[in-house]
Amino acid sequence: MENVLNLILCSIPGLICVCRLGKMDGAKAEIRIRYILWIAMLGTSAVAPSWLGIEVNAMQMLFPICVLADLALGFKAWRNGQPKYVRAA
Repeated sequence: MENVLNLILCSIPGLICVCRLGKMDGAKAEIRIRYILWIAMLGTSAVAPSWLGIEVNAMQMLFPICVLADLALGFKAWRNGQPKYVRAA
């Protein structure tokens, strides 16, 4: 059950990151890299219990929640497309 919950918790912010990454035409490299790293970390965290046979722990569940909270804080800026702070100079 914890594995399924962990997969769901990692999938939600992961999909948001993929969507935002798709809207980043002409974005700063450091912002694109941040989203790519988040996708990689969320994907690894999602599949680690089944691939490596490890137990899901509290930190593994807290990580996607914190990423989702950070993404939620930027919701207003992203709601109409790419915000100004993302664009390269």
